Amino acid sequence: MNIRLVAYYLGRLSIGLGLVLIIPTLTAILHSESDGIAFIITCGLSLIIGLKLKSWGRNGSSHIVDLSMQDSIGITGLGWLLTNLLGTLPYILSGSLGILDGIFETVAGFTGCGGTVFNDLSNLSHSILLWRTLTQWLGGLGIIVIFVALLPQTSQSALQLYQAEASRISSGHRRPRLQEMTLVIFKIYLLFTSIASVVYWLVGMTPFAALNHAMATISTGGFSVYNESIAYYKSPLVEMAVIFFMVLSGGNFNLYYSAYKNGPKVLWKNTEFRTYLGLLAFATVFIALSLSNAFNYSLAESFREAAFEAAAQNSTGFVAFDYEHWPASTQCVLVLLMLFGGCSGSTTAGLRISRLILLVKMAIHAVQAAVHPRLHRTVTIDGQRIDDNVLYGVGKFFFLYMFFLGLWTLFYTLDGMTLYDGMGLSLAAMTTVGPGFGIVGAVENYSDLSNWSKIVTMLAMLMGRLEMFSILALFTPEFWHRERGW
Repeated sequence: MNIRLVAYYLGRLSIGLGLVLIIPTLTAILHSESDGIAFIITCGLSLIIGLKLKSWGRNGSSHIVDLSMQDSIGITGLGWLLTNLLGTLPYILSGSLGILDGIFETVAGFTGCGGTVFNDLSNLSHSILLWRTLTQWLGGLGIIVIFVALLPQTSQSALQLYQAEASRISSGHRRPRLQEMTLVIFKIYLLFTSIASVVYWLVGMTPFAALNHAMATISTGGFSVYNESIAYYKSPLVEMAVIFFMVLSGGNFNLYYSAYKNGPKVLWKNTEFRTYLGLLAFATVFIALSLSNAFNYSLAESFREAAFEAAAQNSTGFVAFDYEHWPASTQCVLVLLMLFGGCSGSTTAGLRISRLILLVKMAIHAVQAAVHPRLHRTVTIDGQRIDDNVLYGVGKFFFLYMFFLGLWTLFYTLDGMTLYDGMGLSLAAMTTVGPGFGIVGAVENYSDLSNWSKIVTMLAMLMGRLEMFSILALFTPEFWHRERGW
């Protein structure tokens, strides 16, 4: 790994983070909040570290060369470590949280997990509330990709970072000018956030709450400025607006760009997007009918609750209703939605719908092969043949995902949790939904977890957000030696 080259990019990340920190700093000054000192110190430190790293990295070579995959993974893993450590400082310096809780809240933010360790959000300053949401917004499309897009270098370097940051913006063929495409998607991300802010304000939120909830929605993060989350409003109009943008955020941002260029018919022709909407529609109908039967709700009320929680557990983790009192069958559907996640190229985590489709097709082909051993069929999506290496990668991902879900559950039970609580927490953290079942249910938070469980949860959130491979690669000896297979 080229240490100086990695340091150069980490410096750019730190500078970018320092510039973003100006926003909550100005917010604190505007509201005359003492937390402004914490943001000023953090902002200055980020800029100093960034300038030092960038200068040291630049002086290491006469020019900045393209990144190898090893360099890209190093920047991805170390970049997330650096930004999370710097992002923790405002919580600690302001006295809002201790060291471990501060790190936890920051990791939950950047990974887009809606879980929080704050017991009472009403006591927090505007600047701290805004910073929480900003971390989710930055982490939404991947802080690495965002800053590479905003601070251009070379297209090949962008491609390597793009791949290391996993599949958030992939959709079949990659465009030649990938870095420009990344910037286009970032603009779409910004546009969606702006539109959501205005809509939320029009349906009854304050401007500050509308901005925060818009950022948390489009990033599928789920942080709210109220303890009750969206349930605070008790408004069907607010819920409908949030449902629309939650569903929108679970789609492929690259596909939205294609729909803008070629017309909305592109959306319906896409197998993954149709499957995504179909699953949400089926879940909504199933849950609504179950609620109507179990609690004698009217169909309108049943569909209101079902539609919101189906969309929320599939992406953001916002809470408007206490689904833990629902029938077990409906909770099972919510668990599956959490596990499946949204589309590839979205800001969600989970398995992703594209992988789910491939896994189902692979299973069908395996059964057909058992019956007709000589029959040879290829796996296709939207008429495109999927390479065997891609299928192999999907299989590896699925195995590792299930393995880590089981491993985190084991670690939680070693800490004294019940199996139900451990599985609920493992799933909530790995899928980065946040609110789950049991100890971290709809009306609970993460503050009562032990230090051990908080550390395990942070690892689970990072693994789920970065899709495991970028983190695991950092722990292999071969990664740190240029001559060993990289």
